[in-house]
Amino acid sequence: MFRYPIFSARKRRLQGSVSLEVALILPMLLTVIMAASEILTILRVEQRLVNLNYNILEMVGNRRTLTIENNIAQLPYFSGFAEQQLSNIAKGNVNLSIAMHNAATKETTPVMVSSSCPLSGQWPDFSVGSLVEVAICFQPHYSVSSNAIWKLWPNGRFYSHMIRETN
Repeated sequence: MFRYPIFSARKRRLQGSVSLEVALILPMLLTVIMAASEILTILRVEQRLVNLNYNILEMVGNRRTLTIENNIAQLPYFSGFAEQQLSNIAKGNVNLSIAMHNAATKETTPVMVSSSCPLSGQWPDFSVGSLVEVAICFQPHYSVSSNAIWKLWPNGRFYSHMIRETN
């Protein structure tokens, strides 16, 4: 009688088995990739924070913006704009503080101050001129900051302040 090779009684060898090294390295590699992704997200938040601070400083660095009541009433929209821009990267709350400083009289006038985002108050030593300071603070949402990588990052890094002379 003819025997079909498909139904042979031979033992089959295991083919395509994974070595122990690959089985242990692959999860570690995935962990490193995820951590690198979170670190890049944190760095993007910091970069966007500084970019927003510069853009808002340029918008409010004009005397007409800070002296007309109607323009001052619209400054809270800048905080909403900053929060919208940062929420594209990571969920969180944005606080904005703006102050003017008269270098001749050494008088500082807070225009918009948030309690959770203090101004630096480190005005340059000018004898005349008007200065403006913008400070932006970002507090990540709990769903974001509960990540182990975000917990390792210092919260003080999510603060940016800039000073410029008004024109």
